[in-house]
Amino acid sequence: MNKLTLSLTLLLLSINVHALTLTSTVDRTSIGLNETLILTITLDKQDGDTIDFSRVEIQFDILNRQRSSQTSIINGRITAKTEWNLILAPKEAGTLVIPSFSVGGVFSDAITITVTDNSPANTAGEKTNSEVFLESSIDKSTVYVQEQLLFTLRLYYRTSLSGYTPDNLSITGATTELVAENNFTTNYQAIRYNVLEKVYAIHPQSSGTMDIPAQSWQVEKSIRGFSFGQITNPYLRIRSQALQVEVKPVPKVSTAKQWLPASRLSLEQQWQQSTITAKVGEPLTYSLLLKAHGLNYSQLPSLALSSNEEFTIYSDLPQVENSKNMQGIIGSRTENYAVIPKKPGTFMLPEISLRWWNVTSNKEELIVLPRQQVIVANSEIFKEPLPSSPNKISGLPSPVIVNDNTLMYWQISSLLFACLSIIFLVLWQRQPNNPKQQTVVDTSEQKKRSNAHIKKSMVDIEQAIKQQQWRVLKTHLLQWASLVTQQPIKNSGDLIHYFPDLEEALSILDKQLYSESNVVIWDFKEMLPLLKQQHHNQQKVADKKPLLKVLYTN
Repeated sequence: MNKLTLSLTLLLLSINVHALTLTSTVDRTSIGLNETLILTITLDKQDGDTIDFSRVEIQFDILNRQRSSQTSIINGRITAKTEWNLILAPKEAGTLVIPSFSVGGVFSDAITITVTDNSPANTAGEKTNSEVFLESSIDKSTVYVQEQLLFTLRLYYRTSLSGYTPDNLSITGATTELVAENNFTTNYQAIRYNVLEKVYAIHPQSSGTMDIPAQSWQVEKSIRGFSFGQITNPYLRIRSQALQVEVKPVPKVSTAKQWLPASRLSLEQQWQQSTITAKVGEPLTYSLLLKAHGLNYSQLPSLALSSNEEFTIYSDLPQVENSKNMQGIIGSRTENYAVIPKKPGTFMLPEISLRWWNVTSNKEELIVLPRQQVIVANSEIFKEPLPSSPNKISGLPSPVIVNDNTLMYWQISSLLFACLSIIFLVLWQRQPNNPKQQTVVDTSEQKKRSNAHIKKSMVDIEQAIKQQQWRVLKTHLLQWASLVTQQPIKNSGDLIHYFPDLEEALSILDKQLYSESNVVIWDFKEMLPLLKQQHHNQQKVADKKPLLKVLYTN
C-alpha cells in the first residue's frame, strides 16, 4: 500500500507546472456569405468551465456546437485539455470579428474574418455553379392593400441533404401564411435538380412599399464516411434575394361598405324547406354562403338579416373556414338563419347585395341575390267557420254549421271510444277471484340476472387493469356504473354523480389515460374493493325502498 502511494506521489510530482492557456483557431479566415467555418477553442485544462458565446452571435449564427475533454499520459507526463468546436455562419458580408474569450482569468485572441457576398441567387450562370441555392419569386409586383400576394421559395439541390431549417417568414405590416408545400425535380439550365417548394399568402395591411427580406435557410449535407479525429462541417447557409412590392391604397372609386379585393367572389343561398309550403310559427332554415378567392375568412363581412312585420329572424353562429392550395387562400363564411313567419299570406324577403373589387379586371363589381317569395299558410288544424249571414227572424239562434271534416272526426272518435270500452270490460272479467294475491311481480330473477352482469363487468375491469388497457378500463367502468345504477352513464361526470367516492380514482385514471408517459402512476387494483363497496351501498339503498302496493283489495 505504501509503495502504491509513493508511486502516485512521484507521478504527480513529475507533471510540469505551466501557465494556463486558452487559444482560438478557425479552419479559414475568408469565406463567402453562404458558407460556414469551424471555430475551435482549446483550454489546456480538464475542468467544468464554461464559455459565454453571446458576443459571437452578434455577427454569426451558431449552427452547431460540441465540447470534448481529453487526458493523456506520455512518459509519465499528464496533459489535459478541453475543446469547444463551433460551426459559424456569417450574418452579413464584410469584415467580421470573432471576439476574444476568457476562462479562469486567461484570454484568447480575437480573429478577423472576411466575408464576401457570393450568393448564387443573382444570375442563372452563378446558380448552376452551386450544388444548393435558394430562389424567391412573387406573382405580382403591385397589389392593393389587403389583396393576396403569393410568395414562393424554392430550394434547388443536386447533392444529398440530410436536413434543412428555414427561417420563419415575417414581414412588417403584413400577415403571412403557408398555403402549399411541394417536392419535385426539374431541369435548370440543363442540370437536373431536386426542388423543395414553399408557397406563402401575404396580405399587406398598409399602402406604400413593402419589403420582403432575404430568406436564409440552413441546410445540412449528408456526410459519407468518417474521419477519426476530424471535425466535419456539413452545414451551409443559403439566402434568397430580397424583394419589394408596391402596395396601392383602396381606390377612390370604390363604393363598397367593406373593402373586399378578391380574384373571385360568390354568394349563394339555400332553403332547407320549401318556401311555398311555409306555415305560421314554423321556422324555415335559410343559409347564405359567401366565398372569396384570395381573402381570409376573417376579412369577410357578416350578411345580417333583420326581423320585420312578416317574419321573426334569428341568426346562428357563422361557420367559417379557410381552404389552401397553390392559388392561395379561399375564405368562406356561412350564415344560418331561422326565419319564422308571423302571419299567413305571400311575402317577399328583400334582395341581398354585396360590392367587391375584382383584382383581375381591376374594377368594382356587384353581386345580387334576388328577392325571395314565401307563401305562408295558417298552421291551425281546423279552420274557423265563416260567419253566417244575420238572421232575418229575430230571436232565433244562429244555425250551427257542421262541415264534412268535423262530422267525420266525431264519428271516428265515437267508434274508438266504443272499442276501448269493450276491451276494458273483457279484461276486467278475466281478473282472478282473489285479487289480494296480485302483488308486484317478484323481481328475484331480475336481480339475479343483474348481479351476473355486474360480476361479468367486474371481471372485465380486473382484466383491463392487468393488461394496462386504460381506455378499455374506462369503458368497462362506465358499463359497470350503468348496470349498478340502472341509469345511462355516459361519462366521468355521470359516474361521479352517483359514486362521489370514486372521484379521486377517476381523476387518476384520466391522468394516466391522457399522459404522454407510459409510466403507471397508481396501482389501479386498489379500485376493485372500492367498486365492490359502492355496489354494496347501492344494494342497501334499493332494499330500503318500499314495495308497490297490491293492485286490488277487498
